[in-house]
Amino acid sequence: MILTLIGLFVLLASKGQNLSLYGLAIASRLLLLYRIQITALEISYEVGAVTFNFFVSLLGLLILLGTYLLPFGIDISPSRSLVGHLSILGNGVFYIVSWVIFFESSRIIGATRTALLSCSEPLFAAILAIPLLGQNLSTLEWLGFFIVLLSLIMFEKSSVPRN
Repeated sequence: MILTLIGLFVLLASKGQNLSLYGLAIASRLLLLYRIQITALEISYEVGAVTFNFFVSLLGLLILLGTYLLPFGIDISPSRSLVGHLSILGNGVFYIVSWVIFFESSRIIGATRTALLSCSEPLFAAILAIPLLGQNLSTLEWLGFFIVLLSLIMFEKSSVPRN
């Protein structure tokens, strides 16, 4: 990366070009992000996509909790009740679990089927919101609910089983 930046600097300087520090900063940042992406890909191949995404999500949850608990100057103002705190924690935990399930199911039943079945997430959210939050769905929302459910059932009926 350093040699690439030096080469870029020499290339631009040798032709009498004006060097743009902003452009070099963007190029440096992109090179760094590219290196991070390659490293992440190598780690993912080594430990597996499920394990890698589990730990990346867990790290994200820990960073969020750190910004929430420690005074970093970031103002996060969730509910001050126990229910609010449990909701934030539950959201993080279920986010991680959902990614692990997504990657495992992609491996087992295939990426296309998994992606389409993940469309059922809003359905479960709506069903859980009725008893847990006292949510009432309008006629139009129920219609959308059943259209999504019917399309998922039709897709599953017409899909070829994976060996």
